[in-house]
Amino acid sequence: MQTIARILPLMPQPNVPSVTIKTIAVAAGVSNPTVSRALRNDPRISLATRERVQAIAKELGYRPDPAMSALVAYRQRVQPTGNYGKLAILNAWGLPEEKLMFYFKQQLAGIRERATQLGYQTELFDVPVDVAGQKHLSRTLAARGIRGIVVGPVPLQRRELNLDWEGFSAVAVGYSLTSPALHYAANDHHLTMDTLYGQLKALGYRKIGFYNHINSERRNRHIYLATYLKCLLLDGVSYDAAPPLLAGAGVTTGVLNWLDKHQFDAVIAGYFESQALLRDLAEAGRIVPRDLGVAAIAVPMDDAVTSGVRENLVHMGVLAVDQLHAQLIHGERGIPQRRHSVLVESGWCQGTTVRSEALVGSGG
Repeated sequence: MQTIARILPLMPQPNVPSVTIKTIAVAAGVSNPTVSRALRNDPRISLATRERVQAIAKELGYRPDPAMSALVAYRQRVQPTGNYGKLAILNAWGLPEEKLMFYFKQQLAGIRERATQLGYQTELFDVPVDVAGQKHLSRTLAARGIRGIVVGPVPLQRRELNLDWEGFSAVAVGYSLTSPALHYAANDHHLTMDTLYGQLKALGYRKIGFYNHINSERRNRHIYLATYLKCLLLDGVSYDAAPPLLAGAGVTTGVLNWLDKHQFDAVIAGYFESQALLRDLAEAGRIVPRDLGVAAIAVPMDDAVTSGVRENLVHMGVLAVDQLHAQLIHGERGIPQRRHSVLVESGWCQGTTVRSEALVGSGG
């Protein structure tokens, strides 16, 4: 750092002027654009040069101008060559967009809405199953100048993706991606279950069961199940008195047998499980909500019948793009050392599958 030592004495100590890109360029012996790109972790600059320039900037006490950072990001988005203004959205389901799950479609709507507001274009890319294909996808995105990636929710068997992440700013939607550990925007599942359980108790239900698919629990870090068990504990109900039923977990007990054995008066269920349960109850001649209250997790927007909570899936997509936009502005690329999350609250929807008010003398 002898070059820095020659520069620092020339700087007046009182009212030290701001360290600029030009100051760093002189100290590093490179051009101003090289410094600018190195400070933004632009992969077009070699890693050795980026690390050297960043070390010099840190020693000189460089502080970026937020307004200038935003201007640089804007110029990248509107330049006519390359795709710096395009975000890649990754689809690992092996399905065309029209056949994707409703929650991914709503998240896509939020991603595209916010991206457009910020001046980005978006393109949906299918993710190959094999590692070699994923590496090829990385090269394709880089060759097209795409620097930002939104990873949509992934199926259980594809929870690890092997792109060359170092060249990209990236964010995930939901909890399902386990590797790499990217920043993510997701629904607050803990609060969702608290809301469901608390609302049913407020409506006078006394014994509340939980029915979900094991794959849903695995994709969502078992947060629904863990919070349900916490609610039982705080409610003074033992696990044996109200064991959860997890479809696909090797349990042979039928749903109606499970209900009868434990005498539940209400059930919290995954959305698809709630629909199957409602069909089973109807076929058995049981009337909802008179004989049983059913409240679902993640009720779709077009379902006005099922009671439960609606996850704000569109807003999850919006917040994912906001996180990605911040990374692009600040030149944050690769897998973060410490990831952070943004959680979105769900909202109760009354529907018709639970009672509308507490019964007098219910003991709830």
